[in-house]
Formats: sequence, C-alpha cells, structure tokens
Amino acid sequence: MTDGSVSFYCGIGEMQSQATIDIVEDDRAARESLGQLCQAAGYRVRLASTAEEYLQFLHVPAPTCVLIDLRLPGMGGLELLDDLRGSHTWLPGIVLGAVVDVPTAVDALQRGALAVLEKPVPQDELLSAIDFALEVSSDLAGYRQLADNLKRLTDRERVVLEMLAKGDLYKAIAQHLDIGIRTVERIRERILKKTSYSSIPPLIHDVGMAKGLTYWKKRASRNS
Repeated sequence: MTDGSVSFYCGIGEMQSQATIDIVEDDRAARESLGQLCQAAGYRVRLASTAEEYLQFLHVPAPTCVLIDLRLPGMGGLELLDDLRGSHTWLPGIVLGAVVDVPTAVDALQRGALAVLEKPVPQDELLSAIDFALEVSSDLAGYRQLADNLKRLTDRERVVLEMLAKGDLYKAIAQHLDIGIRTVERIRERILKKTSYSSIPPLIHDVGMAKGLTYWKKRASRNS
C-alpha cells in the first residue's frame, strides 16, 4: 500500500466479530501498526491517511469506532470530529496525539471524542478504549432505530407514553384525555407494537437514554 491510499482488510476473528475499526492516520508506519493491532484483536479494519479520504469512503456499519490522529494534514483531527458529529452517521471517535495538552484534550472531548490518548498508547489501554467505543456504537444504532420508530407514534400515543414515563396510572391518563381505560390499554399496545418492545419499562428506559444522547450532542455542538 502506498501513502495516500485507502485500505480495507479483515481481522483473523472476523467470523466472531462484525465490529469495524476505522483508522485515520497520516503516518504510514503508525497507521499500519494500529491496523495490525486491531486486526489481531479480531476486528475488521479500514485505513485512511487523511480526513478527506476517510469521508469519501465513509459508510458506517454497526458497531464502528474511529481512531483519529490529532494532527492530520488538511482537515485536522478535531475538524473531522466536528464533521462526524454534525452528520447523521455520528460515530464514536478516539483521538490519538503525540503531545496532547489539557486544553486540547478538553476541546476534543467537547467536540465528541470518547477518549483522548497520548502516543505511544499501551495496547491494553487502546483496546479497552476501543471496546468501550464499540459498546457506545451499538447503543447508538439501537437508539437511532428507536428514534425512527417513535416518529411513527400519533400525538395521542406520544402523550400516553409521556404520562406512562412519569408514572401516571391508566385511570389518570384516561381522565386527562377524556377516554376510557380500555382505550388507554389499546393505545399502550399500539405503542409497543410500533416500537418493537414487549413491555413499557424498558421502552421508557431507552427513550430516556436516547434523549440523553441527543442532549449531549447538542451541548457538544454549543461548546465547540
């Protein structure tokens, strides 16, 4: 592979893991070393030498995380974080830098990085950060699907879900909406069917998590 090209290769454990690690690093030796480490850990790996190249082939299977060199030529690592955060394909990023001062680390975290690590990064520390990022990526995929499903709810169904989330009983909901308790029960069943959940408590939990993610992303945007 020559510098400036994009490379894809799969780890020896690909059959056991569908996770993908994207690596954006302009130093060829560092890029391939990180790729080999992730490959040996069983991940599918995609390599790019610049942020611009990466954005050209970016397609986000789930789960995915991206390792980003802080000081890339052209679009820098922090700018790439901004671009990823602003897109509908936001994904967890880990920033790597030879020298990372506190203000830069704080800036990266506010722009959406899950971790900021100083090179050379101990293998165990890097793999631990990757594992955490992939967990977040899996959660994000589920929350995106939930958000899509919630859009299918009618206004009345949203009101019922919000009141259930506050702990209101069927009788109180029925009185508030001037409908019968059996009607509330039928609305509840429609909510569960549209969101693909079997009961209300886990749905309420995940709705809260999805809303928390949205708030966090908006807050990060305001801080950048």
